[in-house]
Amino acid sequence: MAAIAVSTTINGDNVEYLCHPDETLLDVLRD
Repeated sequence: MAAIAVSTTINGDNVEYLCHPDETLLDVLRD
């Protein structure tokens, strides 16, 4: 599976990360 680039703002902080399509936001934030 290819990773997906995600860019978002969480609590006023810009965050960019790579995740797999089957991961939830909670999974990604915990790592």
